Amino acid sequence: MSILDKLGFAFLIMLIGLMIVFFGLIILICLIKLMSIIVGALTGKKKEQAAPAPAPVVVPEPVAEAAAEETGLENDELIAVITAALAAFNKDGNKTLVVRSVRRAAAKTPAWAKAGRADQLASRF
Repeated sequence: MSILDKLGFAFLIMLIGLMIVFFGLIILICLIKLMSIIVGALTGKKKEQAAPAPAPVVVPEPVAEAAAEETGLENDELIAVITAALAAFNKDGNKTLVVRSVRRAAAKTPAWAKAGRADQLASRF
């Protein structure tokens, strides 16, 4: 066998290997798509059949009244905003959340992290 015959044989083996790998990947993609369709169909039917009536949203009274007197109206507004956000989060009635207390986190966050958070929030709303 000459060197050209050996290179041709190696090239043929390489092509067969590549075709097997890509064929296997295509089969995996098809199986994953099929599984997602099956699971989506099964969970969709269960959600439609077992849809309970939504529970009324219970807005709790603010617990931190003593802290509200110290900081004034600002803390009351903060509690009202947090409670409204929880009520909006709970609009489908499947979650129960209650505001027990509100306290400020320590201001140890660097300026670059605060700027990043503000940028992320601004990009989502």
